[in-house]
Amino acid sequence: MEEELKKLLQNNKVIPFVGAGVSLAVKSKGSDNNLFLGWKQLLEFFANELEKYDKFDEANFVRLSLKLKKNNYLEIADEIKNFFPSDQIFFDCIEKAFNKQSNEAELSSLDLAKSIWGLNQKLIITTNYDKVLHWSSPSPNDTRRWDIQAITEQVSALSNNILHDTIWHLHGHIENKHNLILTSKSYNNLYEEEKFGVAKRVLSHYLATKSFLFIGYSLEDSFFVNTIKKIFVSFEGLSQTHYILLERNKTLPDDLNKIIIPIYYEEKGDKLIQKINELSPKYYTTGHQLNKSTETSINLLQHKIKDLIPLCNNNLPIEDYNLDGGFVGREEEIKKVKNLIYSNEDRIITITGAGGLGKTSTALKCAYSFLEDINNPFKNIIWFSAKEDKLTSDNGIVQIESQISDYALLLKNILRILDASTSMTFEKNSIEEKIYKDSIYKIFLQTRSLLIIDNLETISNQDIIDFIKDIPRPSQVLITSRKGLGEIERRHPLLDFSIEDSIELFKLIAKERNRMDLYNLSAKTIEKKVKSVRSYPLLIKWSIGKICLGMDIDKAFNEIYSGESEISQFVFNDIFNLISENSKKCLFSMIILGDKPISKYLIQHVSNLNHNEIEDSIKELIITSFIYSEVKEETEEDESTNTYYSMLSLTRGFIKFQLDSKTVLKNELISTYRNLSLQIEKSQKSKDSFENSLLEFGIKTEEDKIAFNYVKAAKNYLNIGNEAKAKESFDKAISISPELSYVLSEYGKFESSIGHNFEAEKYHLKACQIDDKNFNTHFAYGVFLRKQNNIETAIIHLKKAKKLNPRYLPIYNELGRALSFNGQYEEANKNFIISLAQKDEFINYKHLNITLHYKSDNYKRWAQELFLRKDYEKGKEKLFRSFEIIEKANKEYKFDLKNQELEKRISQDIGKIMLTLNEYDIGKEYLLKSTKYIENSKKNTELSFGSFIILINHILNKKINEPELESYIKEAESLIFNQQSKNIFDAIRDKISGKNRKKGIIRFYNVEKGFGVIDTKDGVSYSFLISNLMSTLEEKDLYFLENKEVVFKEKFNKLSKNFAKSIYII
Repeated sequence: MEEELKKLLQNNKVIPFVGAGVSLAVKSKGSDNNLFLGWKQLLEFFANELEKYDKFDEANFVRLSLKLKKNNYLEIADEIKNFFPSDQIFFDCIEKAFNKQSNEAELSSLDLAKSIWGLNQKLIITTNYDKVLHWSSPSPNDTRRWDIQAITEQVSALSNNILHDTIWHLHGHIENKHNLILTSKSYNNLYEEEKFGVAKRVLSHYLATKSFLFIGYSLEDSFFVNTIKKIFVSFEGLSQTHYILLERNKTLPDDLNKIIIPIYYEEKGDKLIQKINELSPKYYTTGHQLNKSTETSINLLQHKIKDLIPLCNNNLPIEDYNLDGGFVGREEEIKKVKNLIYSNEDRIITITGAGGLGKTSTALKCAYSFLEDINNPFKNIIWFSAKEDKLTSDNGIVQIESQISDYALLLKNILRILDASTSMTFEKNSIEEKIYKDSIYKIFLQTRSLLIIDNLETISNQDIIDFIKDIPRPSQVLITSRKGLGEIERRHPLLDFSIEDSIELFKLIAKERNRMDLYNLSAKTIEKKVKSVRSYPLLIKWSIGKICLGMDIDKAFNEIYSGESEISQFVFNDIFNLISENSKKCLFSMIILGDKPISKYLIQHVSNLNHNEIEDSIKELIITSFIYSEVKEETEEDESTNTYYSMLSLTRGFIKFQLDSKTVLKNELISTYRNLSLQIEKSQKSKDSFENSLLEFGIKTEEDKIAFNYVKAAKNYLNIGNEAKAKESFDKAISISPELSYVLSEYGKFESSIGHNFEAEKYHLKACQIDDKNFNTHFAYGVFLRKQNNIETAIIHLKKAKKLNPRYLPIYNELGRALSFNGQYEEANKNFIISLAQKDEFINYKHLNITLHYKSDNYKRWAQELFLRKDYEKGKEKLFRSFEIIEKANKEYKFDLKNQELEKRISQDIGKIMLTLNEYDIGKEYLLKSTKYIENSKKNTELSFGSFIILINHILNKKINEPELESYIKEAESLIFNQQSKNIFDAIRDKISGKNRKKGIIRFYNVEKGFGVIDTKDGVSYSFLISNLMSTLEEKDLYFLENKEVVFKEKFNKLSKNFAKSIYII
């Protein structure tokens, strides 16, 4: 049986199927500890993690389940996931366990994994989540990785041999942690759900055509045994023989014996590696090293392989990019385009992108790579370019003849390439076009061919377009175009050239031109230059060409932005003539509006286009790469995104040049823009720069205006504290305009202010239902919901308000506040940044103060969450950022009492956390800062007293030699403000003097009921309440009170029971 397996390996008919044992063989660097966890250790790790979130009962349940359920690990994992506070935290724990880096592993412990690659099989399947096989690959940078389902690659693999070393993570990979098979539900879904259809078909194909060799699995592992059974049951009837490497003293279960043949080895470790090496084709064919004759043989073999590459009839042009330093980058794009073609799912594929981005070069390189591929599926590859001009740095724009100028001629040229003898016969007998077309289609039907059309957008002949659209399968069409066909095609947008590839291209061209001065420029200087032309390959080549002709380097790279430059005309002129007049008007409007990102709303107002016209124009301009969109804020709800549009500097120069020649249109657009600017200015610089016009409040009729005035009167009454008169005015407003959303919203605010929250919500909700497009109604309702702690619904309404009126800055404040309360701190911060970006001459300082307060508090909350997760470094960073913001606010706007109180609280928080982290000097510094006096603050005394008590307690508990201790005690005594604070201070005094105090141990404490029991050495028990505990504790600390040593005073109640008070933890 072993010899049979060796033959299969020699013929590349085996797929190693790798299990946990291979990863568990990897040791941590410098130790004998396993780098990864087995199933049982993983679940114990989860139990420990649960305790960090105060889930002690759940953690104990997991440990008990491990004892009772033994090997039913998936069932336990199902329950564990539900125990964590959120799915995200659960997946973070998984990442912590499995996302290890190669530098953490002991290199020698990777030998087992390396030996598997020595079997010389291109595909390895594994149920492991980690990167061990990738680290061990002979060429990690060229090793491909499939997740559970990698549709394009897997479909391609079915029709073509796998050319690169590939790892298929059948149960998921740690870099896609949310997709891991780690619970029984996800495990069952893999083999039963339709969404994994491609993965199942590929696995089925390999089970039928290859033998699996299972390595690193334990027969005691029920997870493995169940996996194997599941696979073979799911794909019953597949006939290949499969193997498992098994320790000598082990036997296969009866139900696996029929389908898997064991290959035995003596013991784990070196013997297993030795066995794998013995199976390797290299071991029994070439020996352990290459000699000279072997090297010669390999060279001869390479030549023979080239001879094996199938002949492909083609008319590909010379790779002219080799004249400009060669082809650089685009490896991923070429791979993706080839995979799209290999999959045969799409008949027409279009490479799209802006002019000068490298569409032609990418298509040509793709075509040549097929010619060099032993698995080339095409019998014919035909290339035609519709380009009518060419840009050279020496001679500027040079006219060239299009290869696709005439339909009849195109048909003749294609047939000449496909079938020269038939073509000659047709030409002699003047055969009509239709016969040509039918003959070409017949060849395309019978032999898989690839037709490549370069620069499609310049083709205006509809017969040619129709001919391309109707090319039959199995043949395919690859197009390069800025616009595409607009239908029946798979578009592949070409992404911007990477900075690294741009720098490499710059240096290669410089070297080709023998300009070593340019070649030797620093990477930083070259990066600056290529970034200035957005890394466009054509623009880089053009600029270097101009430098070689004597132009200054800065001028060469800046000249590009002139709208009348040859490069600008070359890139844009043809496509500009093809777009609609409405699209042109949009571009001209964007020039008038300035060079910052612009909303669709503003473009529509200046261009005076209707909704459908603006939608069609924006779509066309994006497709043709004249403009690109930016989403300022990404969320899961579409309605919350704000999209803005921009154009490149090169594009802007060309469009401006075009607009300058259209004086009448230019003046018309400028006039429209000025009127719009005046409207905005009047709206934003009214009495309150953040209030809107009557129209925006939905006020249209005379009745509405009267109701509006009654609401104003009601607000005035509230300002002077007359609730009765305010209610009377609100009632009149409602009776006059019962359907006016503004009145309903304001009445809702009033009801909420007097504690009638049920009635308030009814008014707010009705306002939103009546006037769903009014931002004020959603804003008011969102604020109300936020104050009622209905955070998620508040966020929905505040986002809708933002979408309806993105210029109203208070929305960003309230939305940020709600997001902060919801734990979405980063998104909250983005909103506060926008809210602070006031651009008016009139600055609303009240708004600024509120924003800075919310922003600082957001960082404070963010820090608190990080501290709960034990991430002290990031927590400190956020807390100090919080202090920085509020400190700056108070220096600039000293009149805000709430901000000053917040600064005091944050100082106290920093002091506490620094003392906890044993950074005494910093902790003391911030606690003393928090004792600074704030005029007119009701919180001043309480906060200052608290800070002194925290500091004094720490000094006493840690026995720090602090010369200022007595002065801190005096300060604290002077700040006593009620009986509770007096009791706390008295306890401090007692602690120092040691008088009237007893020592004991907390034997019991009930967190929910807030009471416990202290036992002294002499056997006396004392009850106590949480209110008697003087030590400063966080809520989580209450769960760990048992067995803590304490000092306390005794107190007797009327029932003569012993009670403890003024308790301090030693």
